[in-house]
Amino acid sequence: FVGSTRTAAKINHRLALNSVEKRVPLARLVAETGGLNVLVADSSALPEQVCDAVLASFAQSAGQRCSSARILVVDNGCKNELARMIQGGLSAMRVSKANLNLSTDVGPLISEIAADKARTHCDELESGGARIIARAVGEDDGALFHPRVYDLNPEP
Repeated sequence: FVGSTRTAAKINHRLALNSVEKRVPLARLVAETGGLNVLVADSSALPEQVCDAVLASFAQSAGQRCSSARILVVDNGCKNELARMIQGGLSAMRVSKANLNLSTDVGPLISEIAADKARTHCDELESGGARIIARAVGEDDGALFHPRVYDLNPEP
């Protein structure tokens, strides 16, 4: 199962009840409930490969896969070059509500509530001193949320 912790718990509970009611062995449940995945790039990493991995993981599927990375840890020596590359990649992406259109790279999030949570998180990052270093072109609208990358430790 891939989904929310709440739904995984309900499924697990139902499996347990089924086991007791039917006197059968308890079925095994494997659940992926939205871990916090990280990409790490040290100074030996090729910036082009890191950029490709970031764009694929952070932006494709609107970041809504259980395997999507949410954190990028980068060696300070390649941070600026990598930020420029990521900005170039995000600038080239088409973010659109027309998710059935083959030219759309990033479609809307699952709901306006999810997009509002993402925007609130971005506001909290910025009020906490994080600096936006890359963002897809365009304006957020309803469930449409444009991918962005923040530097959580910006130099003064």
